[in-house]
Amino acid sequence: MKRFFILAMAIFSLSFLFGFAPKPLKSTDDFIILSLDTSSNGRTTQGVYFSINSKRINNISSSIKEEINFKNNLKKQVETIRNEFLFSFAHAYLQNPIGEYKINQGVVLSPVAVNNDLDMIGFQIIFTSAGAWNYYHQTKGGQTAKNKRNIFLNKIASEGLFPFSAEVKVGESQTITAGERYKQMYLSSAVGLSFEKTIMAEYNPTFVYDYSSFNKKLRSNANAKFADKNHHYHHVWAETDCQKAGKICLYYYNINKGVWIAFATALPLLGMGITIAVIKYKEIKLKK
Repeated sequence: MKRFFILAMAIFSLSFLFGFAPKPLKSTDDFIILSLDTSSNGRTTQGVYFSINSKRINNISSSIKEEINFKNNLKKQVETIRNEFLFSFAHAYLQNPIGEYKINQGVVLSPVAVNNDLDMIGFQIIFTSAGAWNYYHQTKGGQTAKNKRNIFLNKIASEGLFPFSAEVKVGESQTITAGERYKQMYLSSAVGLSFEKTIMAEYNPTFVYDYSSFNKKLRSNANAKFADKNHHYHHVWAETDCQKAGKICLYYYNINKGVWIAFATALPLLGMGITIAVIKYKEIKLKK
């Protein structure tokens, strides 16, 4: 199976999956994953994960000590990302304190941890309710809603940037994409080590966004889709160039039941009327 499917499965502590891939994802040893999972009870879980690629680090490092230093450096970089989220949530809370949404109650950040089985490092952010998610994302932009209607169906769609394509400020007047910043953070973990130049030349991660929910009616323009054993439906986008990444689109169709019922009722009645009219016409014709 494709590596990304196995990774996503592990992120959500799943053991079985099935699905299809209209645009197959390529296996890679270098990746950065952003994930977002919504449950029917309102709980939402975000994840940030970096592949380590220990096999390569082992091959190009001069000692075990260098390997350990690299992994410790990478852990510090990921902790920086975690702290940025934490400070952002703390700032939002101070603007409008509501007890049920406070940190470690409405939103919980896991420690940064290494998954040795999958050779990656990351953390999760858990919003314990739909209210908590909305509370911390009141000013978040970049998404547009579109509604297309016809007599039988409504198409409700949401369109937005590929998350890694979002611009982040790195200086007074300089911005880069979030994906490029995350890539630079991985590379900075090798600064001062013997394999720094090798990493700089070889590291070209695939940026993966995995959105999953309990809504099986949800559709998307994702590169791949699958369902896990808990009946959460995943939509996965993968890009190597954040600047050229297209928009992500999620949508579903809402049936106009009233129109369908009226149509389903009217059609047999119309057929019956035509039949009666034909019979009457034949009877009149025979009498003549």
